[in-house]
Amino acid sequence: MLHVFIKGIGAGFAIAAPVGPVGVLCIRRTLAQGQWVGLASGMGAVAADTAYACLAGFGLHYIHQLLAEYGPWLQLALGLVLLAVGIDTFYAKARKSERPVSDAGTIVGAFASAFAITLANPFTFFAYLAVFSAFQFAAAPGGISEAFLVAAGAMLGSAVWWITLAIASSSFSHWFHSGHLVWINRIAGLVIGMFGLWALVDWAGLRLSGS
Repeated sequence: MLHVFIKGIGAGFAIAAPVGPVGVLCIRRTLAQGQWVGLASGMGAVAADTAYACLAGFGLHYIHQLLAEYGPWLQLALGLVLLAVGIDTFYAKARKSERPVSDAGTIVGAFASAFAITLANPFTFFAYLAVFSAFQFAAAPGGISEAFLVAAGAMLGSAVWWITLAIASSSFSHWFHSGHLVWINRIAGLVIGMFGLWALVDWAGLRLSGS
């Protein structure tokens, strides 16, 4: 069973590692607000990754049908949210906290926003669905216990990536001052907004091809 858990860790790390909108958000928040806010953003992504890993393992067929029906609307929501976050980030005030932000409201907000953005991305689920389908846990004897181990491993692998990203970003934060943050905010806003536009354009293409 250990090899199954290790495969789950690898899958969770590999799926989390590509730097998408939440990765950009995590880096930007870590540089501007400190390590705790960056970690909270990463843990929000971990929670969403874990939820999708569990759904992929334990509700394979039902969730697949559900996303096939509602996936395009999730993609629309994702595009709109990312576009709004990108605009907000682009125009955010370039102020760097002298001390790491540790108030509960900011940390909970960082967690919740990263969780929502990751959960609204149906591609995360399909990535885990591919992993579980490749491992064939749903059809194998003892598949439930193995699916649980993969989900637990995926959570750990995803957490390792996000903790590493937040700590690495924090270690470089002393190089940046408020002047640098103007450009960091603008670049991060443009990147996140472009992810949102891509999701909206792809959604529109799907709607047109389906009509």
